[in-house]
Order: sequence, then C-alpha cells, then structure tokens
Amino acid sequence: MAKKTPAQHFRDLFNRFMAGSTEHERKQGERAMDAWLKRHGKTRIDAPKVLTQAEADDKAAAPPPPPSDPRDAGPAQSVDSGYTVLDLIRERVELYLVFSSPHEYVAYTLWAAYTHVYEFYQHAPRLVITSPTSGCGKSRGLRVLDRLVVRPKMSDNFTTATLYDNANDRRTLLVDEADNLDFDTRGSLRAVFNSGYEKGGMFSRGVGKQKRRPKRRFVTGNTPDLDALYRHLASIWAPGVILNPDPKLPDELLRADPSVADNWRPLISVADACLPAWGTLAREAAVFFALSGRHEDPIVVLLRDIRTVFDMLSVDRITIKALVTALHEMEDGRWSEFCGVQRNRTPHKLRESELRAMLRPLGIVTRSVWPGKGKPGDHSGKGYYRSDFEAAWRAYCGDEETGKPAKVVTLKAP
Repeated sequence: MAKKTPAQHFRDLFNRFMAGSTEHERKQGERAMDAWLKRHGKTRIDAPKVLTQAEADDKAAAPPPPPSDPRDAGPAQSVDSGYTVLDLIRERVELYLVFSSPHEYVAYTLWAAYTHVYEFYQHAPRLVITSPTSGCGKSRGLRVLDRLVVRPKMSDNFTTATLYDNANDRRTLLVDEADNLDFDTRGSLRAVFNSGYEKGGMFSRGVGKQKRRPKRRFVTGNTPDLDALYRHLASIWAPGVILNPDPKLPDELLRADPSVADNWRPLISVADACLPAWGTLAREAAVFFALSGRHEDPIVVLLRDIRTVFDMLSVDRITIKALVTALHEMEDGRWSEFCGVQRNRTPHKLRESELRAMLRPLGIVTRSVWPGKGKPGDHSGKGYYRSDFEAAWRAYCGDEETGKPAKVVTLKAP
C-alpha cells in the first residue's frame, strides 16, 4: 500500500471530526485536525483546498486503467452452441501450428483463454514455447497468441528488469527470443513447438529433416477468425464464465513439484468451466507435463542426475569424463540426446564443455581428482568431488535425501 500524502492524512482526520461514531472520537478528530493545520502553517479556512488536494492525490495514486484493444469496440460474437470456445480455439490453432503432442495443443489453448480471467487466480502460469532448432515457427506461435490473449504486448526481447517494470500494465507479455531472461522455470508449461519439424524438445528422440508444409498461412492483419474468437472471449465468455478456483487435481500432479500444481490449477479450472471433457483433457495434459520433466529447469534435472550417478557408483569423486559417460548411459537417454539449455539445438550427446558451463554459475568447477584415492595404478584427472555438489543439491533439489557429505582425503601428488 502506498504511503499517504499529507493531504490524504488530513482528510482522514477531517472525516473522524465530521463522521466519528462517538462524541469522544469526533473530539479526538477535531484536536488532531487542528494540530495538523497548525503544524503546516494553515487554518480551518484552508481545509477545502487541502481536501481538494487529497482528491487529486487519490487520482494520482490510482493504477492506470488497462490498455484497451481496438477489437473491444467491435460487436461481441457468439459461437456455435454445439462447440465450446476452447474447441474453436484448438481448431484454429491446429490450422496454423504443429506441436509434438496433443497435450501441447491443450496447454496452448487453455493458456490463451486463461489470460482473459487471470485476475481471478492467485498464481499466473507462464507458457514457454521452445523448438529444437531455429526456423521452426516459435514466432508464428506468438503471433497467433497475439490475436487471442487479453491485451497483448509483443516484443522481440525483454530484460528481466523490463518485465518487472511492465508488471503494472496488466498486459499479456509475448516475448520472442527471450534468451537473456534469468527466471526460475519450475512450473512453466513448456510446449515444444514444431511448426516445421517432426520431433523436438530438450530431450528429443530425433529431429525430422523435412519441413512440413503449414496447413494455413498466417497473415498479420488478416485474421478475422482469430479476432472473432478474441471478441467472444473478451465480451461473452470471460464476463459470464463461472470458475472454481480450487478444482480437483490428479494425484500424479499433487505428487509433483508444488509449483507445477499451482500453475496447472487455473488452467484446469478454465477447462472445467467449459466442459467435463475439457476437464479430462486438461488433467491428462497436466500429468503429461508433470511426468515428462519439461516443466523443470534443465540445471535442476542435471543436479539430480549427477546425484544419482554418485549414489549408483558409490563414489565420493569422479572425473568429468566418467561423469559424462554415466549421464549418457542413463535409461531415459535425455543426456545422450541433449538439445541445449535453451532447447534449441540439434540433439547430441552432452559434451564435457556443456557440463562445465552448466555447473560453473553454481560455483561448481573441475579440479584434480584421484578416482582410486592414490592406490597403485591410479591416475589423476579433472573432475568433481561429491562435496562440491552438496550445497547445490540442498538449494535446488528440495528436501530430498542428498546423502552424507563425502569424507574427502587430501592426497599429495606423488
């Protein structure tokens, strides 16, 4: 709450004097009011001017109204009674875009509708669109959203500071190529966007080499179908929809990171408000994202997998070469088909240089280790001690068991 101006403070005292519930309260208000006037070199004759200034201060402190959209002036358009607005959004999205999974269409559709009722909820999920390589159509995905979401604000890039500065605009920020944003991505809905390729994502199983022909060309300024959906969302659906802020969540979602459940709760609420069938689709999509791990920061995933390697090998130190090899051999194959931290690279085996770069910001750097602890035939190499990771595991991996800190014996070079 903003600090009151002197004029606003006087107005409160004046109101106590004029409208106090008891004689004692009115007397107290009168004495405090006169003391305020004396302290500021004024008399009761100046009271009307001070009250006028208090009204001006109220207007100055009020948040600006949200920016209007030119389409808001158009007539509201109803949709066919046989379809929900979510059905129609998904239908149009499928004409413009290609995703890797039907669950990603569901997330994209629900998030577009959610922006029109976001003020009803405590948490605001963020939709992150990624692709395995450039030219797959992420920008087209944002341009489609630009015609559907409430009060869109497009930009080629934003710094983190700019995003926070624009928070009071109450607009939907659509950021293209936001590689410099340093956000905790836990709980984000990470849709893998492939309007041109068969497969994709950070841990993709492979990228198709042939581009698909888009089903429909997106022409900026010529989107009457999307604009009609926007007007229905803004003028008919949002004002009349009945939302449950605490819908029943799947058990698999409740067992995931709490931020995942928090971010899916409003989307499932939007789905339930449209049709039970959409509620089912939303819950299936939520479980898909929760179990896929794509909602998680790749650094957190890496830290957990490194801990698994230490536990599996029962060692307190390991060379970087041995660590990378162990990560490649993990059953899910995510590090043998790594697409980069930004999920925009062709799948490849995680490299030692990439591992170093991912751990360096955490203060974890390689040093000389003796895997055999100085036994005959032992050779030193660059690597890590388990103790190097303990602080990061506690900070980024929640309350899970981190194992006992390794007892590292300092060895002298032979």
